[in-house]
Amino acid sequence: MREVNSYQLSSSNVITLTVPPAINRASLNDFKRKIVSIMVNDMLKVFLRNAYYKRPILVLSPDSVCIHLDKPFYVFKAEVEKLLEKWASFSQALSIIELTPVTANKVILTEFYVKNPWKDFLSEYSPVEELPFTGNEARKFSKRKLNEIREKLLCSSGALFRLECMSATGGKHFVLGHSIFVPLEKSLEFL
Repeated sequence: MREVNSYQLSSSNVITLTVPPAINRASLNDFKRKIVSIMVNDMLKVFLRNAYYKRPILVLSPDSVCIHLDKPFYVFKAEVEKLLEKWASFSQALSIIELTPVTANKVILTEFYVKNPWKDFLSEYSPVEELPFTGNEARKFSKRKLNEIREKLLCSSGALFRLECMSATGGKHFVLGHSIFVPLEKSLEFL
């Protein structure tokens, strides 16, 4: 893996400092807009690929690993929103449990160029055959074709977007992470 770009994004706290703490929707929307915009722009300017062509996209979150068949723009939007909601809920729960304000106002987006996702960061996960496909496009392919796409994806070079949402309280620091791998090979693009 070779690091390409790194961004540190800040906004207002994702939870309010009131008692009880509430989720700050304006801050979540601000983060979502900033993050998705950077990812889409870098797909075009840095990785030289259109974020509106469909392709298989590997998503690694704390609770699942799957392959989306869709346009990167839509996957970025949905996955970033999911991550931010989890982060806000976690920070809110942490504030309630610790009975102290939680600072949750920073996200780090790091982009990497990856030559082989299976060797570079996926070998610790379940066997290749168990990575499920999601998205409407998956139903358009036969099981054999999906297996071919999966194998090609896991051996391709591509862009890895790693998101880390930071929370802190009373000297303790917590990170909620999420990664999205987008293959850059033209053979994996389709309209």
